[in-house]
Amino acid sequence: MILSLHPSALTLLDMQDVHYFQHILELACTGNISAMYKAGVCYERAIGVDQDLDVARCWFLRAAEAGNVDAMYTLGAHFERGIGIPTDLDSAKLWYERAVAEGHPDAMCSLAGLYFMRKEYDEAFHWYHRAAHRGVQMAMHNLAVLYEKGFGVDRDWHQAWYWYLKAASGGDTSAMINLGIMYENGRGIEQDRQQARSWYQKALVGGDERARKILQDFA
Repeated sequence: MILSLHPSALTLLDMQDVHYFQHILELACTGNISAMYKAGVCYERAIGVDQDLDVARCWFLRAAEAGNVDAMYTLGAHFERGIGIPTDLDSAKLWYERAVAEGHPDAMCSLAGLYFMRKEYDEAFHWYHRAAHRGVQMAMHNLAVLYEKGFGVDRDWHQAWYWYLKAASGGDTSAMINLGIMYENGRGIEQDRQQARSWYQKALVGGDERARKILQDFA
């Protein structure tokens, strides 16, 4: 006996997603700004509906123009990464700036990244600093890099160590490796090979395979 799965072989979870999407879409069509953004997310991530990045972007745009800051940030990310559209860093910057004006921490970090790519290190430092103080883990790591390299700010090993430690404490494995390097080589802090090994091991446990090679070569 062949069981018919018509009209579709949806699991219970799929059906829940479909109902969620339908509810969100109904709200979005009435002008609910939060629902407009969520409808964009559904189309972007194929939640209860087939993925359609063009439709997703239309909903993000409607939400952003209505003042939804997450939609502004998402549009910036789409333009920066070329998600369904050609990469356009100028448009990405404009949308990040609009989100930043509303206090969006992740947009601050992304805007900093654009400035870093342009080698405008003073601006990169400014926005990484603001984002890091608002708890953005990637910004903490990148701020530490700027302090270590002296990009956009005077080199400050203690600040580099501090922000690597903050990022590593949140699970950033790149920060763990950089802390290990600082301890292994005594860069700006007292050399401590036991601490170095400990941070490399934590990075490996966190899934960073670079740490495996480092530990193999660790004398």
